Amino acid sequence: MKRGRGRPPVYENATQQPTLVALRIPRPLEARLRQEASEGGRTMTDILLQSLVFRWEHANAAEELSLARQQLSELQRQYTVLEERHTRLRDDFTRAQRERDTAQEEAERYKNNPFRRLLDTLDMPRSALPDEVRRDLLKLCHPDKWSQGQPASELAHELTVRLTSRPK
Repeated sequence: MKRGRGRPPVYENATQQPTLVALRIPRPLEARLRQEASEGGRTMTDILLQSLVFRWEHANAAEELSLARQQLSELQRQYTVLEERHTRLRDDFTRAQRERDTAQEEAERYKNNPFRRLLDTLDMPRSALPDEVRRDLLKLCHPDKWSQGQPASELAHELTVRLTSRPK
């Protein structure tokens, strides 16, 4: 493709030569086209050709955009549902951990406390606990012998209540 200085290009083949198309454009569009061409350092022909090719390549863009928006909406709804589920599961997990910790503390206190084991023996039938033992336990657990701040005072009270509530 040889061309002389200041001359239009010389095409070796007639199929290479572009076709001249006259186009009527409203004046505001033409002004905008000229402005974009001058700002971008491009020709008006280049901008028009690029726009035409873009339109052909993306003819279904509006439908694709609508479909993408629907999919995005559905994904956002699913995300919200999953966030709510995550929050509920985290709360359930935290509650279960607290319950487990409380149960472990109770088990540890129970295991190390002789009064608890004694309370368990009080649930036996009446014949298993002689009256003499009951009287001695009542003397030991009487509320007057324990001050309110002591750790075993609640257990002593509970033991007293169980001992006195048993039928004679």
